[in-house]
Amino acid sequence: MWVREEGEVLKVGVTRALVESYKEFLYVEFLKKPGERFAEGEPLVALESLKSVYEVALPFGGEVVAVNEDVERDPSLINENPEETWLLAVKKA
Repeated sequence: MWVREEGEVLKVGVTRALVESYKEFLYVEFLKKPGERFAEGEPLVALESLKSVYEVALPFGGEVVAVNEDVERDPSLINENPEETWLLAVKKA
């Protein structure tokens, strides 16, 4: 997983190594919506592959600012360019 600071917001995505270990993500479900708060370690996004589900969680609490609806509609964006495709934007508590 990667986290990039963009001003006061942190954008979160997954690494190519993670995508390769799961082969391909087929479905994305955002477990938190913009404006919702989350606790440290709480799952924020579920990424489903053919064989399992990977849950994205962060080592800090905060608030979801935005979700990337493009990847929800087309999960192949994550598979094709994971290092540039963000999943969600958050603010630390």
